[in-house]
Amino acid sequence: MAGGMRSKGCRTCRMRHVKCDEAKPTCQRCQKAKMECRGYTPVQMFVDEAPRILEAQAKASAKKKLKQVTESNQDTTLVRRCISIPSGLAMGVFSNALLMNLDLSAFAQDIYHTFLFSHLFDGPSVYNPNILSEVAYTSTSNTPSVALDALARMYFGKMNNCQRAIEEGTKLYGTSLRQFKQDIATLTSAYSHWVLTTAMTLEIYECIAFTSTSGWLQHAGGIGALVLARGPSRHQKAFEHNMFRSSRMIIILACLTRRQHTFLEQEEWKTIPWALQPKSPSCYLIDILSNVPGFLADSKALEDLRLSGASQGLISVTRAKLTESVITQLQKLYDWRWNWESANASTTIVASADASRLKPAPFSTILTFTNVRVANAVAVYDAVALLLLRLLSTLHPDESPFSFVAPKPPVDFCGTNPLLLPGDPMNLAEIALEICRTVDYHLWDGHSSVGAFAILFPLRIACTCLSQVYEEVKGRSSHRISGCNLLLIRKWMREVERFIVEGNGFALGSGVFRDIGGYEVLE
Repeated sequence: MAGGMRSKGCRTCRMRHVKCDEAKPTCQRCQKAKMECRGYTPVQMFVDEAPRILEAQAKASAKKKLKQVTESNQDTTLVRRCISIPSGLAMGVFSNALLMNLDLSAFAQDIYHTFLFSHLFDGPSVYNPNILSEVAYTSTSNTPSVALDALARMYFGKMNNCQRAIEEGTKLYGTSLRQFKQDIATLTSAYSHWVLTTAMTLEIYECIAFTSTSGWLQHAGGIGALVLARGPSRHQKAFEHNMFRSSRMIIILACLTRRQHTFLEQEEWKTIPWALQPKSPSCYLIDILSNVPGFLADSKALEDLRLSGASQGLISVTRAKLTESVITQLQKLYDWRWNWESANASTTIVASADASRLKPAPFSTILTFTNVRVANAVAVYDAVALLLLRLLSTLHPDESPFSFVAPKPPVDFCGTNPLLLPGDPMNLAEIALEICRTVDYHLWDGHSSVGAFAILFPLRIACTCLSQVYEEVKGRSSHRISGCNLLLIRKWMREVERFIVEGNGFALGSGVFRDIGGYEVLE
């Protein structure tokens, strides 16, 4: 038993169960009711504390058992983050106490896989890791299942700081690589869909483990070689087509990083794989992006030509040809944007940056969307626009990149989203900032890891642009451009990196900002 004090009102009001105004020496409520105010002497009452004490003892006992289990079996502790006992069964056979005493090591593989499928890409994504499970256990080789096990353990280990799972995943990764090399040595296996699936699984493993800065590039190159060897016609059926669409972006990004042409820029690779499948607006957007790696390669070749002392006439002709190609794709990109706006009316909302979890926000407002596909379409469009416009700036440094194409909307066009339309931006920084304003929505918890993975490419392009802008304005008295405080960019980048790497498991994100010039100088 224990003594407890009730409210501070007078005894009369408490007995009447009415609110007291607590006026002294007597309350006004009693006076108005013409009743005797019995004062404010505290009234002690006894409260039965037995239920609280028993509950505290039960919790203490449970914590003691949990500590014992933690010391003996780390996996058992971590799995409590993934497994919950239904409340209706808590007092039945399956109790929390029983769960705490179970050795769950025998169920480790099921636990890792369950965690993988419920967290990694658990959302509206073209790439669905649940497909991996189907392929892994129906293929003629056990390589896909070994690769899947490696990915599941590495992801679980990274997300839960479980060194044992990381070590197991690393060993299985080596095993799957050796087996994979043997599988692709035979022509029949190399053309199998499960071989491409295995390659994709290993690619995702590299994005999470990030064993080296070139690891994901090497795997992306291997995926490109497999897709090319299979040919465009082998990617028409539903499963193969989905895998092709997922691998296409990875191949393009690898070629973009290496500044080399990709076979995906060829027309047959933009048409034949869709012979049996409808082509979405996002696929047309990636068609345009597939040309950019080749433009970067040609731009580098043009610079090499200039440094080699080639004639001015040859340099001018080469530059004019490349400029024409870039302008053609920029016009296609603007046309795509008009069509997308018409088909996605009222899908974007402006919100105050005060609601952002990414602090400090260098801008005053952020963008929210009806779904993550819409958000990523906006970000990828902006990224492609930045790449093409920066190419024009490189080719013609004395001219504005916005002067080469005069955007003309369709006659019946009516834009309803608070987004930049072709012709709106006055500088490249405005486009980069629009990408940044989509990041908070991409990283929202409801999108699982889909948004975090999808924003990596656009964000890298945006941060590269903003780094260059910062170099241009850091000597000025004002560090604001388009309403953004550039002095806060570096801190904001680090917070975004933390969300992507620690919150979603993509260690690849730790190199998104550091690889670009300017990350270290943003103070």
